[in-house]
Amino acid sequence: MKNVVVSATMVAIVLFACKKDNTQNIDSTPIPEPKVSMMPLKEGNYWVYQRFTVDTNGVATTNGQTDSLYISGKEVIHGDTFYVVDGSNYFLFTPYQQQSQKAYLRDSLGYLVDETGNIYYSENNYTDTLWSQIDTSYVSRYTFMAYKDSSVTVPVGTFNQTGTLLTTAIFHNPAYPWGPRRDSYYTYAKNVGLIKRRLFYSTPPDYIEFRLLRYSVSP
Repeated sequence: MKNVVVSATMVAIVLFACKKDNTQNIDSTPIPEPKVSMMPLKEGNYWVYQRFTVDTNGVATTNGQTDSLYISGKEVIHGDTFYVVDGSNYFLFTPYQQQSQKAYLRDSLGYLVDETGNIYYSENNYTDTLWSQIDTSYVSRYTFMAYKDSSVTVPVGTFNQTGTLLTTAIFHNPAYPWGPRRDSYYTYAKNVGLIKRRLFYSTPPDYIEFRLLRYSVSP
């Protein structure tokens, strides 16, 4: 009987030691939070763009006009720190707000958001509609991520690690001459920022594009 008790005790000690060793071998390194690597947010970063007009055949022409964006500072809103992006209202016009000379942006777990929580870019969500505006009488708009890691060439060079915030406009009037679908978008490159912006007005058939000419960024 004594031998049985001793054996049982030894088994318990071995099991406890194994359990303790297994606990110590668990990797306790915290999982890093997702970050938006496509838009470097730091004071002093700037981007200069060349303007193009793209006709219905896809032919792009330019008169050499340029425009720019730059991060002018920080501002605390509702307890969160936002970076102030200044520049042309061609870039700062989004599905969420009217034309403005400033945008307030921050990284929120892999989403680029403004002070009201609207999403301007998603690092990984290529599934959901990020914003929509449905107007059955004229046009409906849907914003989502598209064209991940497409190769995009602009005056400053070619980028392969890219992502695009795409807004599709669906025109409901069958008499609309340039429809039924027209797209506008923001294309970003990893660790560089916004490299291409396309927009349009409802009346003329041409698109306006801004393509990155030069930039200076720090992460």
